[in-house]
Amino acid sequence: MKRQFLSAALILISLTGKTFAQESKITSLTKTESNFNMQPSQVNNRHWVYLPKDGKMIIELHNTHNYTMLSSLEPILNEMMKNIAFYKDSLNAAGNVRIDYAYATYQPLNKIRFKKYAPDGDLFVVHRNDLAKLKIEQDTIRIVFENSNDQPTSWDSKAGARVVHRDIPAQITFCLNNYEDLNGLLANKGTLNHIIDTLIIASNPKNKKAFPFFNTTSIAYRPFDTGNHSERYRFKKLNNLWENENDMNTTHGILTIDGSLGLGVIRSMFAPMAEMGIEINDRWNWVPNKRSFIRASATPYFFFEKGLGNKIIVNDNWFATLEFGTQKGDKRSSVGIGYLFAEKGNYFQNATGKVFAIYTLSKRVSLCPEIIFTNNFKQAYPGVTLRF
Repeated sequence: MKRQFLSAALILISLTGKTFAQESKITSLTKTESNFNMQPSQVNNRHWVYLPKDGKMIIELHNTHNYTMLSSLEPILNEMMKNIAFYKDSLNAAGNVRIDYAYATYQPLNKIRFKKYAPDGDLFVVHRNDLAKLKIEQDTIRIVFENSNDQPTSWDSKAGARVVHRDIPAQITFCLNNYEDLNGLLANKGTLNHIIDTLIIASNPKNKKAFPFFNTTSIAYRPFDTGNHSERYRFKKLNNLWENENDMNTTHGILTIDGSLGLGVIRSMFAPMAEMGIEINDRWNWVPNKRSFIRASATPYFFFEKGLGNKIIVNDNWFATLEFGTQKGDKRSSVGIGYLFAEKGNYFQNATGKVFAIYTLSKRVSLCPEIIFTNNFKQAYPGVTLRF
């Protein structure tokens, strides 16, 4: 009776699905986009700086040593504002714009892209009978820092010339109510450079750990906050990478209780299964750029046979499992071990255990190949389970 209750309970729980928030998906870049964006997989450090008027500066780096390219940021930004001035009259004041600027550190050749977005309807504001257009969405400016990777040049047959191999180890994104607000920040000479100097010192401490091979940090910095907030609020640093600065407030692991249904092939027999588990999902420094989880679960396989009078007998065999895995977006993979603690029907003999791996096929489907060791671990055979 207890087994029947547990089986029904875990099936109901498995239907509820995951309860923790997923990270945003990362997509590959087109050839054009790769000229104005870092490859997402190259971002190991992400630092948010909160600016006046709800503005924000987001700095993304492959390695914090790449901050050396940003040490003289203000002259680069002044040069950029001069270079994009020719397009000022073409920008729609009511909509929002994105301005991409590829700054080459190894040659005097910079690239510019403008993208204009129409407002969501015709927006206006009325103040004492004075009518004016209303702008709500912020403008975006992204500066990528192109660097030569010191590899030999190669011949480009289409261009008819030798080209330099390049990469983008750093980028800065400004989110502003109006892109021209950047001029106001630059008018206070030394302010942005001082912010960069502060982040250089904070992200490159003298006792920086050598493992992993590249350092990984997330920083939220509020240099313009003049309130009575604590220093922890004004400057917060974590030694792992976050996709969103709001997630930095979740410093502890997320506890989840959930389950899944599936169909396994055990000894040439199809066996439905239902799994119920509890997991802690967190970020650990030694697994960079991914969430990690440890999961304990109970996993029964159901075998069916005919008894007297063609009565169907259900034989449930329960494994206790422990697995460790990583997750990035919707993609999860893990490895684990299991031990048979409740057996019925003589499908397994004596002490039985298993090792397994789980691979995500899609958002709600995963494949679990396994090797089962039975008869006091003297006999082994493979199995596979498709989980939903």
